[in-house]
Amino acid sequence: MIGWQSWPIGLEAWNAKTDQKGKKTMNTIDLQIPVQFLCALFNGDYSGLSDEDIAALDAMTEAYLAKHTCFHAIGTRDDCGFLKYHDMQPYGVLASDCETITFDIG
Repeated sequence: MIGWQSWPIGLEAWNAKTDQKGKKTMNTIDLQIPVQFLCALFNGDYSGLSDEDIAALDAMTEAYLAKHTCFHAIGTRDDCGFLKYHDMQPYGVLASDCETITFDIG
C-alpha cells in the first residue's frame, strides 16, 4: 500500500514545465466528452461501460498518446449539455450528455 507521503502535492508535481520566467506551467487541452466516460477517465472504473464504449475510449486515448507525451484527465466543467458532435464522435460514440474535460497533454 502506498503511504500518503508518496503522493504528489498539487498538479505541478505530475508533469510540470516552466516558462521563460521559471513559472510552472502545464500543457492542457479541453475536449467535450460524454459523461458516461467520466468514471473511467478520473477513477479507472470501467464497470459502467459497454465493450464498444471501452474500445472507443481506448482508441481515443491511443490517438492522443500518439501525438502527445501524456493524456491525463485533470478537471471538468459542466458546460456542454446534450451534443451530437463531440470529441468522441469520430470513435463511434453517438450523441450524449457531455462535459468539457481538461487533459494534461505534457
